[in-house]
Amino acid sequence: MLSLVVYFRDMGWLLLCLLIAVYVAAFLLFKGKKDGASLVLIITCNALLLAWSSQDQFLHTWDEQFHALVAKNMVDKPFQPMLYETPLLPYDHENWTANHIWLHKQPLPLWGIAGSLAIFGNHPWAVRLPSCILILLATYIFWSLSRKWFGREVGFVASVLFSFNGLIIELASGRGATDHPDIFFMFFVLLAVFLAQKYAESRNLYINILCGIAIGAAVLCKWLPGLIVMPIWLILTSYGDPKEWRKLAPSFLLLIATTALVALPWQVYIHSWFPDEAAWEASMNRRHLTQVIEERGGGLLYHLWNLGRMLGELVYIPFAMFLYFFGLYRRNKVFQVTLIWAIIPLLFFSLVQTKMQAYLLFSFPAYFLMIAWSFMWLYHRSKRSKQGKLIIVLASLFLVLPARLCIERMKIMDHRERKPNYIEQIEDLKRLPRNTVIVDHPQAIQVMFFTDLVAYDYLPTPEKINDLIEMGYDVVVHDKSSLDERRDY
Repeated sequence: MLSLVVYFRDMGWLLLCLLIAVYVAAFLLFKGKKDGASLVLIITCNALLLAWSSQDQFLHTWDEQFHALVAKNMVDKPFQPMLYETPLLPYDHENWTANHIWLHKQPLPLWGIAGSLAIFGNHPWAVRLPSCILILLATYIFWSLSRKWFGREVGFVASVLFSFNGLIIELASGRGATDHPDIFFMFFVLLAVFLAQKYAESRNLYINILCGIAIGAAVLCKWLPGLIVMPIWLILTSYGDPKEWRKLAPSFLLLIATTALVALPWQVYIHSWFPDEAAWEASMNRRHLTQVIEERGGGLLYHLWNLGRMLGELVYIPFAMFLYFFGLYRRNKVFQVTLIWAIIPLLFFSLVQTKMQAYLLFSFPAYFLMIAWSFMWLYHRSKRSKQGKLIIVLASLFLVLPARLCIERMKIMDHRERKPNYIEQIEDLKRLPRNTVIVDHPQAIQVMFFTDLVAYDYLPTPEKINDLIEMGYDVVVHDKSSLDERRDY
């Protein structure tokens, strides 16, 4: 039975056929005015993609293994983020891949992963589960928000785009750099925008407080870019009359205060208890603005051109269409906030010297809205045009190209090694006593995640090894051939 499950698990074509069938069923339900049932099927497709992509039984090198190990250590000590819980050998606190106190990321995603590990144990799928759950919740929130802003048709298309975006699925399953923190960040930004819209409709004090909490949570995921929600809140809640700004002031101050109460205590705490590490990470955040860090550079147009690799090569057409119609409907609030959500991050991170593909992830919902709105505009225009078939083909590519990118990113049609041999070797290390130190192991971080041992990816000097032995530790060299290369050992 197990072999049959493994066989079908790697049959990407079967997953592809199933997804096509379910998406078609979702469309038919939508056409039949059964929007709730249609949404359930869209979320089902999203869950299938996430489950397929999250089956790897190892931790991915960049950056999931570090997030996983720090989260594991936070299960017992949630306010002391540590990479090496027991740093037996000297370390450099400026090296985020091998230090002790680990402040390279804000804590909320790590707390989320730690909670999952505390419940389900130290499994790779438990590391990914919080991100997958947040994506499923985000699909519903985005569906509701996009329907409110642009109507049910745009809401359906935008939700479909969200559900099969390749980069989102890749990061939620830990396969891409920055992985889970960026997923958490996108979720809380989206939630905050959703709550801002709810507050604009209801003027309910408690919804405004919840919006501030969501913004603060976003800051605790990815720092200050989470404040993008502030101008969106101002536009959604204003009536266009300058006099109304005075009436908004108390609510806006409450929003700021709530955000600060959520986000600032952690910043004060780490600078008080871990001043060297906190100061270094703060300086690194500033250096990202003016310097290329870790060879992650790119030109001024890096993020603009990269949108085509993440959202479909024709994304620039909906972007241009939306900009053009904004000129006609500039007083339309949803046009304003959608463009703010998309353009401000694009402009800011284009000026930042260090570039990473996921920097714009939190603005993806805005691009999905632009694509979906443009798709529906072209669809309705095709009914009145002599070039209707050509227009339909063009509009269809807005969906087909992102779907192709999803298949390519997930490698659905490729056989993928889900459990490499080195994972079985690491599991064998669990039989060793807890006072064992593994050295010269290329997967040292994963060794510490899957076992309770301390591990290093290099061979210490004989003096350091003797020090460990004198401290009562057994030292095991993973690659004994490296001993032959050391004449002094």
